[in-house]
Amino acid sequence: MFFRNKRSVLIIFSCFALAGLATAFTDVPADYWAGPEIDRLVRIGVLTGYPDGTFRPEQGLNRAELATILDRLKLLPVANVQAAPFPDVRPQYWAAGYIAAASKAGLVVGYPDRTFRPTFPLDRVDAIVTVVRLEGLAEPYDWRVLYSDVSAEHWAVRYVYVAKKNGFLDYITDGLLEPSKVFSRGELCWMLARTKLVKNKLP
Repeated sequence: MFFRNKRSVLIIFSCFALAGLATAFTDVPADYWAGPEIDRLVRIGVLTGYPDGTFRPEQGLNRAELATILDRLKLLPVANVQAAPFPDVRPQYWAAGYIAAASKAGLVVGYPDRTFRPTFPLDRVDAIVTVVRLEGLAEPYDWRVLYSDVSAEHWAVRYVYVAKKNGFLDYITDGLLEPSKVFSRGELCWMLARTKLVKNKLP
């Protein structure tokens, strides 16, 4: 489990708590594919490393962690939110306020059964949908330019197309999107570093 309590959240996400070069992390070599992007997200305090000096770029994220990161990026007033509008997110849950704030801002949504499933691993297609929403991108799509494992009937086909067209998927070079693949911390840094929000926070 990535977060265990509120104290852990403060350690992991405190602004500029470990703001240094990504290459300073013991598990992020100088030639790591997302090294510059990790450095950018660390510099603005959206993500930090762990107390043992690692960043764990290949580690997956869950839906609650994503909501927390988005709130930090958008500087949403989490303290003013009392409870998340989902029956499976209790008020005492460590990320309840973050999930509620992200939901209110339209950055995350629940499932058809009205649950949020905060501990569910974040997959690649869910992350893509979230980044497209974060950027406020809305364009028609052309199924002919999509990946071979994303059909024209896929529920997120429009989001995948928009993300691809706007350069958020350029790191995927093998022709397969693998939409159900667990989304990693390194991937998140790579995508978020290309959003207007992050670009505007950097000098």
